[in-house]
Amino acid sequence: MRAIANNPKYPRFVGARIIIDVQTFHLTLEGILGDGSPVIVYETEVGIGEPQSPTPEGEYVINHVYCYPDVMYFSGNHHKVPGLYKGFLAPLLICRKHGRCRRYRGIGIHGFEASAYPHPEEILHETYGQVSAGCIRLPDPCAFKTALVQTVRLGPVRKNERGTYHWLKTPIDVIVVNPEPVLVTIVRDGLGFLRNGIESILNGAPE
Repeated sequence: MRAIANNPKYPRFVGARIIIDVQTFHLTLEGILGDGSPVIVYETEVGIGEPQSPTPEGEYVINHVYCYPDVMYFSGNHHKVPGLYKGFLAPLLICRKHGRCRRYRGIGIHGFEASAYPHPEEILHETYGQVSAGCIRLPDPCAFKTALVQTVRLGPVRKNERGTYHWLKTPIDVIVVNPEPVLVTIVRDGLGFLRNGIESILNGAPE
């Protein structure tokens, strides 16, 4: 992981976006300058969803983050589990153009501490690769939180059943992408050329 612009001399960003590449398990936080150009602020490897519960591709929004140690994870029986998120959770939201936002399938970007879970043997402990139930796991949530806050700044503090959270002064776009591996593209294109060549030969053959 690396923080590229993680210092007090941050440019004045007008926005931000997070790009998550599920093929390479890579997260990039970009600050957007006034002319629309992006600046990489922070990069890290991450954990994503297992094959049976993949992190869904698409475009989302983050408009609030939990930045305190009391942020809660709720188990399947709605039991509160403190400590699992290691003090950071950013829920992924789907927002209407001029309406309310709702959390998407309970998915978020968060820290991860497997030992905090009541039955750690039931879950994968890693923060890299296809290891989660769909959420994005951060290996260093504190560093990511710092970079994010310095990029978009925090707004008012609120509290709910999950813990204490901050609105962000600027919502962040989150894009989850799954680009085809280069080898898959080469093989697919090669088969296409081969098929076209065979069809040309057959179409031109005498009866």
